[in-house]
Amino acid sequence: MRIHILWMIALVTLASSCREESKPTPTVPALPVEHDVGAALSHRAQGATGAGASLDNEKGPQIVDVDGNTRRGSAATLPVNGGIRGRLIPGPGTAGIPTTPVRWAVLEIPGKTPLRAELQLFPEDRADLVLQWMAPAEDALRANNASEQLAEINNGGPGEVEVLPPTVLKPGKHYFRVRVASGKKTPKGKKATGPSPTSSHPYLLTATVIDPEGGLEEEPNNRHSQAGILKAGDARTGYIGWRGDKDWYELSLEQATGDSIVRVDISGVDNLKLGLRVVDKTRRADAGRRGIVVVPENRVPWRTGRGVTVRDVAIDPKRLPYYAVAEALRSGPGNGRENYRIQMQVSTPTTPHEREPNWRPSNAMPLLPDQPVDGYIGHPTDWDVFRLDATERMIATVVVSGVPDVDVQLEHLDHAGTVLKTQNGAGVGGTERFMLLPVGPQPAFVRVSSRDYGFNVDAGYGISVSMEDASDREIEPNDEFHQAGRVMLPPGKPYKATIHPRGDSDYFAFKVTAPALEDARLMSIRIKGVEGMRLTAELLDSDQTLIARKAGIRPGNERPIKHEFTPGRYVLRVREDTGQVGNGETPYTVQIRDLGLVEVEAEAPAAPTPSP
Repeated sequence: MRIHILWMIALVTLASSCREESKPTPTVPALPVEHDVGAALSHRAQGATGAGASLDNEKGPQIVDVDGNTRRGSAATLPVNGGIRGRLIPGPGTAGIPTTPVRWAVLEIPGKTPLRAELQLFPEDRADLVLQWMAPAEDALRANNASEQLAEINNGGPGEVEVLPPTVLKPGKHYFRVRVASGKKTPKGKKATGPSPTSSHPYLLTATVIDPEGGLEEEPNNRHSQAGILKAGDARTGYIGWRGDKDWYELSLEQATGDSIVRVDISGVDNLKLGLRVVDKTRRADAGRRGIVVVPENRVPWRTGRGVTVRDVAIDPKRLPYYAVAEALRSGPGNGRENYRIQMQVSTPTTPHEREPNWRPSNAMPLLPDQPVDGYIGHPTDWDVFRLDATERMIATVVVSGVPDVDVQLEHLDHAGTVLKTQNGAGVGGTERFMLLPVGPQPAFVRVSSRDYGFNVDAGYGISVSMEDASDREIEPNDEFHQAGRVMLPPGKPYKATIHPRGDSDYFAFKVTAPALEDARLMSIRIKGVEGMRLTAELLDSDQTLIARKAGIRPGNERPIKHEFTPGRYVLRVREDTGQVGNGETPYTVQIRDLGLVEVEAEAPAAPTPSP
């Protein structure tokens, strides 16, 4: 360790000696090393494999002056645990316009095992320099140079150091290129562009190579074919080191079964809004930010530096392998100094538990009476859909327990995912109850989600359902005039209904028939009220014209509404007078009685006119 510290001091000293006096080179803190690098270098000088290369440790790091390295074929050799000092000099160009200068360097990792490398590019004036990591020569030729660049590191502003973060490199040659930033686009938070790209700019490029610590990502790994392995219980570390950097990990699931679920956690990184997604083999080649579960989605507010969790992902053996992808939410600069930590857990629930993905009716989980299900609002846009089935017409009551820090809401969906009704009255941490959901013979769907993007990855909810016969109950939704036909009120049969939630209105339809259109029937409509409420009943015709109204209906004040109806279709609307009171437990009752045809008295014959 002492030799390593002396080596870093010598490196910074040499960097300082080659700067312009008025423009100092920024100081970069040394990364901690847990073993004696000097001893390791001496060991490898004798032919051993591993970190470093043969250097004379008494003389410190090797700094080489280079020139003319403008192409891959003439790339300057970057010493292992050393550096090169060069200058970006514009070429003559054509028509009097000088070319933008570039300089190539090649770092060769010795031995037969991968090593950990970190590169740092020190501008020695106020230039905004870019460090580019280029593909190996054979890959560049195979791709016809289309994908030659592996990474472009431009996280700092003018005069600031650019860093290829610590990454594991395989033995062999690795190519890098230095150039001046174009200055066409200045990312948010960066300083204005420094000197012109056509100026001459001195720089120092250094490489630090040591034994890799366990679990560090191996670059490049920006697609599924390059993914590293992530095992359950074994954390790995990595860096979102540059704009557009993505790190793929293949989930090791050899011990998982069809009942297993997976949780993946990634820690936060300063100055970055990290995202995490889980992808199976059917989606791994998709363009864009897609997956089985994506956290957070792009439209969601997300705090810089926050960690991310994806949980309860179901394992389908037919869709193996599964991958976790770490990336930044927006295409801003990366962070080559601070790493993230990613880890996976695999479990098999012993009680009914939600399984992701379950965000739409087509992949909804069955919810059965007397079989509660555990679930989580695990991220801001987490939607958990449950399916309710019955062979006969039933009504269901669905109850979801509260979640700390989350305002849970329940939604009734149709088979296409359209929201029919929303229940959200309990507030943050409160229990929600959705009543009078019609079920059978077609399935019904209920969605659990959060309002205003609240979530909790560690505290879950429980959801349960109870069902009862719907032959004498209202069927929701019946909150609007056009929904009145969900219940047709036949004369003589009482129907039960509730005002829930507060502000609820219930519409019921009924028909009146008579031998002739000019006939009329006398009908009696009685509403049995609920203690603590004052109900209002309104009779409407098919054009929604008000026929009659009775307000203040409550126990003890239940005189029926009587009216003469000609043949046709009519609607009864019931609501609470104030709109501020609801009761999901105690129903009111509606009953229509047919009192018979209205008799029309025959007109008496006119009296004869007396003779004059």
